Amino acid sequence: MEAKGALIAAPLLIASITAASTAAAAKAGVKPARLAAVIGSIACLVASFAVAPLVEDSPAILSRTPALLFLDAYGALLLEKFTMAAAASLLLAMVYLDRVDDPAYYVSMVASLLGIVGVVYSGDLLSFFAFYALMNLSSYYFMAPRPSEEVGVDTGPNDSLTLYLVSDVVSMVLVASGFLILYTSSGATGIPEVVARASTEALWASLALVISGFWVKLAIFPAHAWFPGINPWAPSPSSAFMASAVRVVGFYGATRMLFTVYRPLLPALKSFMLYAALVNIAVGCLLALGQDDLKRLVTCSSVGEGGVLMMAWGVASTTALQGVFFHVLNLVLIKCLFFSSIAYFISASDRRTVYTLRGASRSMLLGSTGFLIASLSTCAMPPLNGFHSKFLVFLSLVESGLLWAACAFVVLDLLMLAVLMKAVHAMYDRYAGEGLKVREPGLGLKLLIAVLIASCLLVGLAPSMFMEGAYKAALACLNEAWMKG
Repeated sequence: MEAKGALIAAPLLIASITAASTAAAAKAGVKPARLAAVIGSIACLVASFAVAPLVEDSPAILSRTPALLFLDAYGALLLEKFTMAAAASLLLAMVYLDRVDDPAYYVSMVASLLGIVGVVYSGDLLSFFAFYALMNLSSYYFMAPRPSEEVGVDTGPNDSLTLYLVSDVVSMVLVASGFLILYTSSGATGIPEVVARASTEALWASLALVISGFWVKLAIFPAHAWFPGINPWAPSPSSAFMASAVRVVGFYGATRMLFTVYRPLLPALKSFMLYAALVNIAVGCLLALGQDDLKRLVTCSSVGEGGVLMMAWGVASTTALQGVFFHVLNLVLIKCLFFSSIAYFISASDRRTVYTLRGASRSMLLGSTGFLIASLSTCAMPPLNGFHSKFLVFLSLVESGLLWAACAFVVLDLLMLAVLMKAVHAMYDRYAGEGLKVREPGLGLKLLIAVLIASCLLVGLAPSMFMEGAYKAALACLNEAWMKG
């Protein structure tokens, strides 16, 4: 049993070692730090996939003191996706940011990864907040715009960082205030004890604070402004990591709390969450309309994807949770493909706007194809990966008798498809791009894009191998008795 517990804790241990080794390697220069970060993130990813089968039927409690550390099927599934996002983003950084001579960039990314992994393992309010703060504070550095001589046009105004810092501080203050109310009421920090002892009044009093804090992190309307305000100006690997992992921790935290501490209140919240989810998808579509900058376009579409994740709260059925959890995997692949394709354009031509990339497919076919596949996937076009997860969400709405919501969900997805296809149409305009001068991107960037395209196709053609894990995670959220006190 001790050996099994050590194996289950392996991703957390590897993330800790990776953070420490990358920080130590940083003293020797950027190449050792980058190598340590990439190898460590891949090792953490492999370990995450190895431990998932061990907890798919029952949670494993690793420690009760001084902190409650555990892993269940839901945490294991999200752990796979978060570590996958980190590994893909660091690989993108390795093959793309060859002019960045700053080892602290990689130190901040792996420190943020450690914070994410720690959040997943945390079963008490104190350790949860400590790891959550580590993730947020670390991400501030790698999200900073870089000098143009390092990343070309893949940068922007430094004052955008102020908005990000303010949003992170607001998120942490809200979460900490809500946790403090729960601790005051229950006299405990462990989630099972909080569930058993916290009064109904404390639950309602803390609910708005805790969920709003995670709401800000997930960039949900009306607290979404920071995401389009900072993400387009960070380096593309940072943008990919933020879009597919760091902000999605807000979804993880809200879901964990809603289905444990706030489970008694969930029936009263479902209708509000459903309306909020649809509004957020609509806001994402409206924000994306008229965007010429590709990174801003993708970031605005990500705001809408936050609404898709919220369907887990608004419907709260097994099918809805299975679809949303499966969609988290697809988001990792889709967002990393989006930003890798944009990195390809920038590396080859120093261009990132729709207007300047007209006819790009003639000279940058791989980048254009990657952007096309990512666009079709995010809008649930079969046979790509996004279709299956969004179909499950659609099916959950139909099963719940919410036909109006199901129709709205489809219409909004088609609207986003039309917005993205406008950019794709420009790239494949055969009458433009004849005089576009390009450089040849590195082989590593090409291979990464090819692997991501193949992954989107593989998951789309063989979704069953990924659906069972999402189903087990959904059951863990709905039926986890030990978390109910």
